[in-house]
Amino acid sequence: MKLALFGGAGLLALAARSRLLSGTDARPPARVELAVLAVIVALSALLTVAPDPRWPLF
Repeated sequence: MKLALFGGAGLLALAARSRLLSGTDARPPARVELAVLAVIVALSALLTVAPDPRWPLF
């Protein structure tokens, strides 16, 4: 899941770069890339603090 999100963010970065080099507006793909990276950070933080469900809780 996280790897797929990173791949999507990478593709969005490439799209923004190609739009920037062609002279068109690169803000839309860059904003979506920023949102995807924020989701990745939030998901990583959640997975870091969540206990392993296989461990006994008591």
